[in-house]
Amino acid sequence: MHDLFEGVGPNLFHCILTHFIAQGKITVDKINYRFESFDFGMHYNNSRPSQIKQSFLKGETSGGQNASQNLGLILFLPSLIGDLIVPENDIWELLLTFVEILHLILASQISKGGIVYLNSLIEEFLLNYQKLFHKNLKPKHHHMLHYSRAIQEIGPLRQFWSMTFESRHKFF
Repeated sequence: MHDLFEGVGPNLFHCILTHFIAQGKITVDKINYRFESFDFGMHYNNSRPSQIKQSFLKGETSGGQNASQNLGLILFLPSLIGDLIVPENDIWELLLTFVEILHLILASQISKGGIVYLNSLIEEFLLNYQKLFHKNLKPKHHHMLHYSRAIQEIGPLRQFWSMTFESRHKFF
């Protein structure tokens, strides 16, 4: 949760959104409209993403979203803006790779081949992230490199999910 949904995910979303806005592919108003009109389904409807603020584009990478909102945002972003993006775009491919990583990490079961595949996806994602955005990796990016080994040693990470308990912090 802390690494992916409050670290890497929002950071990636910020980079992608600012890139596509600079290219004229999307506007903040258009994406906010799509947030409002999109059906996030039964499981994600209560944690639908908040409106994107102008401060988000100026560098505030949190975007006012909590972890569950960021999870839904990243998982559904290809459906939200996919029709506006040319499929052969490297940055778009980076997003799709990250979504695939999330699906594998959140899986309730994963094979040994799936673990190897996850490891190669993470390495590819991190290399392409650095190449495309010319940014150094943060510790939360680095932690992703250890997920495959953790899954081998203790099993699917979904079994150690703490997001339900963390959501109670919002009340306090």
